[in-house]
Amino acid sequence: MIETEAFFFGGVLEGDFPSRPDIDPILPEKVKKALGMPHLEYYMNRQKLYFNRLLHISRHDPVFSCPAADGDKIFLPSPFLDWEKMLGPDDINIYTEEEVLVREGISLKVHSGSRAETYFDHNANGILRRIIGSMSKRYFRVTDLDYYRKCPFRFYLDRILGLEIQPPPRFEVEYREWGTLAHRTMEYVFKDKDWDMDAFETRLFKALEKSLKEIPIAEFWANVTREIFRNLLPLLRKQEDEIRMKGYRPWLAEEKIEAEIDGITLRGKIDRIDKKKADGRRKKDEAKEQQTMDNGQQETVILLDYKTGQIDKKSLQLPLYARMWQVTHSPQVDEAGFYSLKDGRVTSYPPKKKSMEEFIHEALEETAALIRQMKKGMFPAEPVTNECRNCGHGALCGKG
Repeated sequence: MIETEAFFFGGVLEGDFPSRPDIDPILPEKVKKALGMPHLEYYMNRQKLYFNRLLHISRHDPVFSCPAADGDKIFLPSPFLDWEKMLGPDDINIYTEEEVLVREGISLKVHSGSRAETYFDHNANGILRRIIGSMSKRYFRVTDLDYYRKCPFRFYLDRILGLEIQPPPRFEVEYREWGTLAHRTMEYVFKDKDWDMDAFETRLFKALEKSLKEIPIAEFWANVTREIFRNLLPLLRKQEDEIRMKGYRPWLAEEKIEAEIDGITLRGKIDRIDKKKADGRRKKDEAKEQQTMDNGQQETVILLDYKTGQIDKKSLQLPLYARMWQVTHSPQVDEAGFYSLKDGRVTSYPPKKKSMEEFIHEALEETAALIRQMKKGMFPAEPVTNECRNCGHGALCGKG
C-alpha cells in the first residue's frame, strides 16, 4: 500500500463544498427528518465528515485552495476552512520599475516625531519652497487648508504636482457636479433679500430649473434631482422657518471674502449670510438700513456653508470665515453653521462649551501650524479617518 505523501485540494468554495441538495418541493426538511430520510442537515454533516477525513489523508499537512474571483464574480471560501490557518500566495520577487521607485522613496523618508517628513533633494526642495512661498505671498484658500489637514500627501499630489486621477465613467451624477447644482439652486433661491416663506416652494423649483439649464445633465438624472428636492422641501421649509424665528433674513449669497490674519492672507467664499437687526424689525428700504448702521445700532449675522455630503466637524472653514468676516465687516458673527442639503438641517457652531472667540482662536493656531508644515515640505501620508475611501492615490502611498 502506497502512503499519501502530500495532498492538494483546489476549488474549495462555498456552494461547491459543502454543496446543497436541491430543494424538495413535496416533503419539507422537518418531515424528512421525522421519517428518518436523508435531509439537509444529514448531507451537511456527511460532507463535514468527508472533509475531516481529507485533513488526515497525507503525511504532510494538506493544502486546500480556492480562487478569489472569476472576472467580476467574487467567490467565498468554504466555511469548512480554518480562517486562522489561511495563507495568501507568496510574493514573487519580480518588481516593476514603478514598484522599485516607490520602495526607494519609502526608504528615504525621515521620521520626525509622530509625523514623517518626505525627503527632497536640494533642487526639488528649492522648487517646493518657491511654490509654497508663492502661495503664502498671495493667499491661501480656506478649503485648501482643510484639504491639507485631511491628508498632506494627497494635497501634495493634487495641489503641488497637479496629478489627476481619471475615474471610469459611472452611471450617476458625479458628486462634484451634484454639489455645484445644489449650491447654485440655493444661491438663486436666496439671491433676493425680501420675500415671504409662502413663496419658498415656487422659488425653490424655479431656481432648480434655472440651475439645470446652466449645468445640463441627462434627463433621467434631472428628474432624480427634482425628486430629491421635492423630498427635501418640507425639511428645508422647517429649517428656514427656524432661522426666521430667530429674526434672521437672507442677506448675501456666494459672498467672496479675503482678509489678512496674523500675516497670512486667506481667501474664500461664504455660501450664504443671513442678517438680523438689533431691534428685530425688518428694514425694506436700503437707505434706512444704511442709516441704522451709521447710527451705531449693532447688527448680527449667521454664516452658512452648504454641504451635500458628510459634514466634517473638525473643518476649519467656519471659524476662519468668521474671523475673516470680523476683520472686513461690521455686523457681528452670532454663529456659523453647515447647512446639510441631505437632511435639510443646520449644524451650528461654536459648540455650547466654547465661545466664538475660543472657536476662532483654536482654528487660527491650527492654520498657522499647517502652513508651517507646508513650508517645511512636510507632506506625510497620514490621512484623517475615512479620507482614503475617496482617494485615488492609494497606489502611491500604500494605504489604499
